[in-house]
Amino acid sequence: MGVTLKDIATATGFAPSTISNVLNGHATCYASAETRKKIQAAAQQLGYQPNYFASGLRRQRSMLIGVAASPFGSEVAVRIMRAVARELLAAGYQTLFSDTASEPERESVVVGDLLRRQVDGLIVHCLGQHAAALLDQVGPLPVALLTAPLVDGQPCVFVDQALAVEQAVGHLVGLGHRRILQAVAGIDSNQRKVEGYRRGMAAHGLARYAQVIETGGRPGDTRATLLADPLRFAGYSAVLAGSDQIACEIIGALRRLGRQVPRDCAVIGFDDSSFALAADPLLTTLRQPADAIGKALVTLLLERLLGQPARHVIFVPELIVRESVAPPACP
Repeated sequence: MGVTLKDIATATGFAPSTISNVLNGHATCYASAETRKKIQAAAQQLGYQPNYFASGLRRQRSMLIGVAASPFGSEVAVRIMRAVARELLAAGYQTLFSDTASEPERESVVVGDLLRRQVDGLIVHCLGQHAAALLDQVGPLPVALLTAPLVDGQPCVFVDQALAVEQAVGHLVGLGHRRILQAVAGIDSNQRKVEGYRRGMAAHGLARYAQVIETGGRPGDTRATLLADPLRFAGYSAVLAGSDQIACEIIGALRRLGRQVPRDCAVIGFDDSSFALAADPLLTTLRQPADAIGKALVTLLLERLLGQPARHVIFVPELIVRESVAPPACP
């Protein structure tokens, strides 16, 4: 038989009710920090394993949180989902992941399936224009959204990609660049980044030079696009890439064409994934705070589960300057 609350009570001298309140994180628990530490240490030493099913029955809750997202689309998405699972586990919840494949139609099916599994709440990475339909489907169930744009009256985490890209344009202009190109996998799937690029170019009086190239999102697409039509990149002294992978492929293709980064062309990526540190030269990029995003999503959901009002958390990716950016050789 496994270790029980009574066993921990015997080992520590505290009442079983106190043991339960501490280990289950009850809001009505007023134990001191020292008492909590002693109980948690004893539970760990004795090998106590909480019975989430029994606990859920007592609370009339499943202790399950559904996550509807596309966690396999990028390295950053994986890191966000890992952070979500880690934070939920620390709060006593198990995570049910379901892949939306970034498709609105599939999102509705996935959410419906999670609702039938009696989850206590949902975390959903959704497109802002589909948020209303999603919320109608969810009803009163607590939900936290990773979305753009923000949804009034709902707990949302918003990553302001447009502002980050706009600031990256400003950084390049400050170094003396004027002809700055943007390369993304597809405009429809990168609308916020494209918006920030065009806004930044216009703010510096460079709208006439603004050009966005769609390269495709599969590995090798960007390199093939550049090598097939190098003139599309000619005359530009800097490129803003929609991802670190695209940036790395641009660096490799430029090298094949006899152009060196950053001497002949500056390159900035997006995400700060493992590609950034594997690139040669090391990639300057916009860092998405994956761990903080995941933690914020869980915090917002837990607040809703406790009946607290909805709020928004906004992140702006930070420009991480490394080796792939320098002033233009001929301003």
